[in-house]
Amino acid sequence: MTAALPTTPMSLEALRAQGVESLGGEPGIEIQIVEGGEIFTVPNPLLVDDTVQEALPDAKTAIQIATAILGEETHARFIAAGGHSNDVMLAWRMLTEHMNSPKLPR
Repeated sequence: MTAALPTTPMSLEALRAQGVESLGGEPGIEIQIVEGGEIFTVPNPLLVDDTVQEALPDAKTAIQIATAILGEETHARFIAAGGHSNDVMLAWRMLTEHMNSPKLPR
């Protein structure tokens, strides 16, 4: 059984949250490199903005892709905290695989 679509206007935040949830996905994966340190979020691929979507096709290396996903400033803080660009790639891949895996009917 499919959930009913809203009959009133939705905020973008509600649309995104409900849309990802309806597909059985998560809004992102949070990574905390050091206990008590900054929490970095790798967003669900369906929730990235147009800037990220435009940058990804030209990004060839893990560093370029991670920078596109997190943004330059956040990526720099992530690396400074001890993270690696491949950590971002791993989280991105997990989100993508989860999004593409078959889901059981609700």
